[in-house]
Amino acid sequence: MKKIARMDVQLTLEERNLLSIGYKNVIGSKRVSWHLFSSSVEKEAAKGHEQNLKKMKDYRHKVEDELTRIYDHVLLLIDGHLLPSSSTPESTVFFYKMKGDHCRYLTKTKVGNDRKEATDQSLKAYEAGTSIATSNLPPTHQVRLGLALNFSVFFTTISLIPLKGRISLSISCTRFTFIKVVKWSCIKLYLMAREAFDEAIPELEYLID
Repeated sequence: MKKIARMDVQLTLEERNLLSIGYKNVIGSKRVSWHLFSSSVEKEAAKGHEQNLKKMKDYRHKVEDELTRIYDHVLLLIDGHLLPSSSTPESTVFFYKMKGDHCRYLTKTKVGNDRKEATDQSLKAYEAGTSIATSNLPPTHQVRLGLALNFSVFFTTISLIPLKGRISLSISCTRFTFIKVVKWSCIKLYLMAREAFDEAIPELEYLID
């Protein structure tokens, strides 16, 4: 699939799915390992076992490096070959969604500026895909609905982004500000889900009729 992806040709639906599932399977096991090591780091830190703590951190760092290499490879593949070769809105939205997903996964293992950069890339990919999907794909299209679902996951698990501008969170932020950001994120999530639902229902009713 890697060779096909680098041929700079439009991939079929089956080829796109095989490529996406293949990378998800490779990344999935490593993400599970990362979560296990992260949990172990917390447990060993609580127990005060410095030697075990160092080992767990080293293992986790190794998994993080492996994940970063895979993510970088996937993103280069998408930006350098898959998106430029996409000649249909469906394919373009699919790969923007895929890019947003992998950048979102990447944020889990990053901190500081690296995490912010991955978050920004994920947001831009989801927004680009949403713009194309809204203009070119029917509300009931599975790729459009899948994008809406994963974009909402982005808001709930990665980024607390209000409707009107961003409010930066810091250790010194007030409890009121934090609650305000959370509320705006919930509103944003609700509006995204409601819009997808409202647009899809008339199409479904038409199909039933």
